[in-house]
Amino acid sequence: MAGYNSTNIKLEYDVTVGGALQDITAIVKSMGPIKVTGGMVETTPFGVAFPEFTTTGMKPYNDVTLEFPFDDTASTGSHALFGTVGQVKSFAVTYGGTKKTSGETILLDYERPPVVGSPHLSKATLRWTGTVTEA
Repeated sequence: MAGYNSTNIKLEYDVTVGGALQDITAIVKSMGPIKVTGGMVETTPFGVAFPEFTTTGMKPYNDVTLEFPFDDTASTGSHALFGTVGQVKSFAVTYGGTKKTSGETILLDYERPPVVGSPHLSKATLRWTGTVTEA
């Protein structure tokens, strides 16, 4: 069984809407987990003591938060990549050398919280939309 760590991951994000994926691994300092859940709704009828659920067939993925140093370099800095909330761009994560999660994401939010005595780290939250491919 192969073991992987943070040195075995590759993160890619669209440079522009509909553009080519760019390797952003070197700028990302942390990433929230990628988690898929089985979509379901509660269908408990009256008179039943324990909840019942029915699957919907949907497989929602959680939002992913990326943290990175703030960089306002035109067209290549983190602000150029994540500064426009609401855009739909491709995002891909490759684990090790073979396992990959990819799909379209909506840039849900982008924050730049300055902290005294510390580098300014920004955060962007991506929401998966449409088909997410697990290869």
